[in-house]
Amino acid sequence: MGKSTIFKSSILLLLISNLGHVFQYLVQIVLGRALSPAEFGVYNTVNSFFVVMMAFSMVISFVTARELIKFSNNQPALKAFMNDLFKKTVTGALAVGALVAVFARNIAGYFALESAVPILICSAIMAGLIIQAVFTGMLQGMARYVMLSLVQTLQTGIRLFFIVVIVIGLHFSYNGALFGVFLSYVAAILYYLYFLRDHIGGRVEHSRLPSGLYRSLFQGAVPMALMWAYMGIVSNIDIPIVKHFLPEYEAGMYSAGAVLGRIAWFLPSMLVFVLFPEVVRNDVDGKSSVWHTVVIAAITFIISFGLAALFALFPETILTILMGGKYAGAGHVLAVVSFSMAIVAILSVLYNFCLAKKMTFFLLPAYGILIACIALIYLNFHASSIEIAYVFLAGLIFTLLINAGQFIIKFWPEIHHHLTKIRQEKISFWSAP
Repeated sequence: MGKSTIFKSSILLLLISNLGHVFQYLVQIVLGRALSPAEFGVYNTVNSFFVVMMAFSMVISFVTARELIKFSNNQPALKAFMNDLFKKTVTGALAVGALVAVFARNIAGYFALESAVPILICSAIMAGLIIQAVFTGMLQGMARYVMLSLVQTLQTGIRLFFIVVIVIGLHFSYNGALFGVFLSYVAAILYYLYFLRDHIGGRVEHSRLPSGLYRSLFQGAVPMALMWAYMGIVSNIDIPIVKHFLPEYEAGMYSAGAVLGRIAWFLPSMLVFVLFPEVVRNDVDGKSSVWHTVVIAAITFIISFGLAALFALFPETILTILMGGKYAGAGHVLAVVSFSMAIVAILSVLYNFCLAKKMTFFLLPAYGILIACIALIYLNFHASSIEIAYVFLAGLIFTLLINAGQFIIKFWPEIHHHLTKIRQEKISFWSAP
């Protein structure tokens, strides 16, 4: 894929995926208006907690994509790998879902939930998420980016439909909303099964798979698992922590501001799905991807920080329009969290580039600062939700400064080369007769 093609794909994917984000946030708007702040807080607490727990599912997607790229010139081995990996993933997904169901009461007790039903529903969602992750990786590895984005967008649209019917039409609370999420995963998985029917199913031809395939796959997955665990924690752990320390009403108000603030990360996030496999392909072809990464990071910065600035200027107005007047008091939370998520968006670009090149230098400072932030919150800084939000924002600022500095120092010769080339082209343009 050439330079112009990757950026054309990026813009197209941004348009399609952001339609999915519109559906996703319409879900939040519907629930925010239909549920009380306390009920809304429970829904987002459970949802955020399981996103944290399931962050490793992204590893399945990216590792699958990376391995499929290696088999791109060997179709029999490609089919055998996809078939075998699918069957192993289904087994693992059912085991994880069953394990969470066993500890459902304990998890519900930590969040002071009245029953374990939300956790039991989410155990089924977790199984679906794991299965979907392997399908996502397959489409990435096959370079079906537009198809992947379309399916994910349709899934969020179906989720919105089910939640409107169940919560608005049938008057169920957060348990009904979670069940609607589960049904959307079922619908997406059925479509993936149909679309990939020629690649999965039937007997696995193990003789076509190279020896030691899964051993090397899991070894390469360790740094990726650490990265996605970090991204899952840093972008979602605040809502469960607020719910643990503070009353239900304040947790619900915080959820409203925090959920909208995450738009600053989600809006440009599809760029990462294009970046990772392209970096892998360029490495195989002996090409550099540093400047591509710098440009995508710049696009991400403009989108995410521009949105965060908008939220900071008109927080109460935006909350009132989108979520209703009962959440207007969460304006300060929206402003702080949106800047935190804008930083997470930049970090996501840098981290995915580094992982595609099998570099892990960023993990130590990132985890060190994150652990320090969580420790500070648990030891002292949990008197209010905004105090917790400020601790995470400060930690993310330090993390970005350190990680961006590491990236610039390591790849400065290539960055400097491109900057010099751009400067010379500008001089030639303005000096032309």
